[in-house]
Amino acid sequence: MAETPSCVYDSANGGHWFFTQIVSASSEANGGAFTGCFAGVANACSEGIAVSDGNNPFGPYHVYFSHADYNPGEPGYPSLLNDFAKISVTRDAFMMFYDEFPLVGSLPGIGGGFFNGAQELAFRKSALEDGLPVQLTNGQPNPAITVAIENMGHIATPGRDLRPGQCAAPGRHHLLGGRDPGAAGRGPVRQQPWRHRVHAGLAGLLRLRSAGDLW
Repeated sequence: MAETPSCVYDSANGGHWFFTQIVSASSEANGGAFTGCFAGVANACSEGIAVSDGNNPFGPYHVYFSHADYNPGEPGYPSLLNDFAKISVTRDAFMMFYDEFPLVGSLPGIGGGFFNGAQELAFRKSALEDGLPVQLTNGQPNPAITVAIENMGHIATPGRDLRPGQCAAPGRHHLLGGRDPGAAGRGPVRQQPWRHRVHAGLAGLLRLRSAGDLW
């Protein structure tokens, strides 16, 4: 099951189409996302990423799955929801941003709440465009596929003695509460445990909506 799609066309490197959709590991026949990802089932939520092999919107497409529960140390793991994804591109990176929500009451998020803030991910764009595998033939992670990750929920709201969610000032970050931390640090570049498949054409991407086994 998939929903909240996003699409962007990048004219660089000969032109490529980028699509994303939230994806649940549960099949439509078994209730779809309402019995899987949205129900807080462990390790059920992913963001599907489809990148065209060239500038033809009909494909073929390289399809990856970015798992919401990639970090066992994240508050709310392993029942995290990636929601409201937005995407963009730069010269070198495919950018993806989404809000992260813990879905199980016994597994609260940052600060004991149920919103972990915005997640920011920058993938090496050329690797996705070329459809590189995420694992080498020896089973090791492919060093050519990298992603910079920043969890904005761990950065306090600029301003002094603000309540969580209170806006500090126009044009400044509006995140979880605290004192002004100064310049925000940049996240590390590291491998993310995601999975990749190649689908022939746009129809292959849309069939993810009813795929029984995404993995």
